[in-house]
Amino acid sequence: GLVGSEMCIRDSSSGTGTDVIIVPLKTMGVNYVPMGTDTTVVTLRIENRVAYANIYNGIDSTDPTGKTYDDLVSSVQSGKAELFIENSDGDQSLDFQEKGYLIILLSKGYHASPRDHVFIEIRPEKGAPLSIEFVVPSQLQSGYMTIG
Repeated sequence: GLVGSEMCIRDSSSGTGTDVIIVPLKTMGVNYVPMGTDTTVVTLRIENRVAYANIYNGIDSTDPTGKTYDDLVSSVQSGKAELFIENSDGDQSLDFQEKGYLIILLSKGYHASPRDHVFIEIRPEKGAPLSIEFVVPSQLQSGYMTIG
């Protein structure tokens, strides 16, 4: 199945709260996890603000090696999540030797504010869903910060 590691969030330059959530992903206990748009659902809920049934926009073909997070975010549609895969073999799966970055770009007006509860669920076709929950820190710094 999928496992996540320490996430990063970005405080928007306009001071409206968190506009980007980055979830690093690896596979655990299996050789690969199918991650195509037709087999994967990413649900996002920001408590008392907004909820999306499926924001997953699939795998982005951009290789994240040597790129900044901002480089990757620039190719994600607003209000969507895309998966970037390091060492990708070009298929629609996250393989054991690959590392994924699920990047969520929140729409304007729906940025997560300090102390907001954020819930993300990644449901691949095979394997258990990965559920992530965190509270946006009360003191946001400009740029990216690691959480959870």
